[in-house]
Amino acid sequence: PGHTHAWGKAYPELLVCMQNTTESGCCAENPCGQLDPSKGETYRLVEDVLTDVGGLFTDPYLHMGADEVSEKCWDQVEHLRGKSAAYWFREFASRALQSLPPHRTPVMWEEVLRMWPAAPTSIIVQIWRDENALADALKRGHRVIVSQHQPYYLDCGFKNWCTYNAWYDMYRSDPVPLHASAEHEALILGAEVCMWSELVDESNVESRIWPRAAAFAERAWSARDVADVEWARERLERQRCRMRWRGIPAAPLSPGFAGFPSCESIPTTSSVPQSRDEL
Repeated sequence: PGHTHAWGKAYPELLVCMQNTTESGCCAENPCGQLDPSKGETYRLVEDVLTDVGGLFTDPYLHMGADEVSEKCWDQVEHLRGKSAAYWFREFASRALQSLPPHRTPVMWEEVLRMWPAAPTSIIVQIWRDENALADALKRGHRVIVSQHQPYYLDCGFKNWCTYNAWYDMYRSDPVPLHASAEHEALILGAEVCMWSELVDESNVESRIWPRAAAFAERAWSARDVADVEWARERLERQRCRMRWRGIPAAPLSPGFAGFPSCESIPTTSSVPQSRDEL
């Protein structure tokens, strides 16, 4: 129900806190706006949206959001004050789940466990904070997707709340905690890097994503012991050049004068080394 200011442009009667700003504590980032969980019309709109999405996309999973819901927003709305923000969140989430298209598994951000501790374990939880949140979700028996902002957010470093994640930070990080039990490891479905769009447009989005996302992909799809940064660097440099040759503006990995080959010096037929001996 959070991050829905845009919905208010069409349905202002279903939004609250539309005129607030981050300084009021009513949203994590401007512009503010949350769905009103007390109105039946809200749930009819949510059902319509989920029905449309379910008809367009046949994926078995459907992400339902649930991140950064401002308790302060709902607490300051007169007709919502009689019940806690946690109550209203549970009301919204449980009713939204009833509108989930058939044969779809819901995915929600980790805040669902803070706002709704007894949330059904059928919900896959996406983790974005830290290993404590991951451990909590696993302890409760939820399947999880790992997307901790350090090191899996591609927009970090371009705004002030998180530091830049270099490709080697992603490559050195295993999505599965080192001491996870076999039971918990089985609940970790995988990992995902995130590219939030507040500070990107068509001029820079691809250079923010590539080639760091390629480094992450190899790490996420590889065994734990595949973590040699120097072995990966050469292959990633070549992969970055392949992207450049195909018109994808992948960003440089390292300064051109640091002893690493430039794209001009790598033959276009260059193959990927299959072992360290081939470097």
